[in-house]
Amino acid sequence: MRTSTGLIFADEPVGVVNKDSRGRLPLGFVATGSRYRVNKATTGEILLTPVVEIPAREMWMWENPEVLEDIRQGLADAAVGDTVPLSAIERDDSTED
Repeated sequence: MRTSTGLIFADEPVGVVNKDSRGRLPLGFVATGSRYRVNKATTGEILLTPVVEIPAREMWMWENPEVLEDIRQGLADAAVGDTVPLSAIERDDSTED
């Protein structure tokens, strides 16, 4: 089933849940993540979108496509064993105090 937002859901519901005495809905049987953004449509439908948190000090990497590509390439190289020993890398001490 496609919604007005373009999301595609299974044709059949995955279950029905009831609020407990504290107003909580048990969703563990479908919710595999630990944090979700919650959106509520005017029709009453609730959409849970899994989210991750990125520390502010690391956000620069995700906002810089060139750095992100370098990191991805480095991980791909390492995955196939295309590495060099750290001792083989020349150290540039000219920027240290």
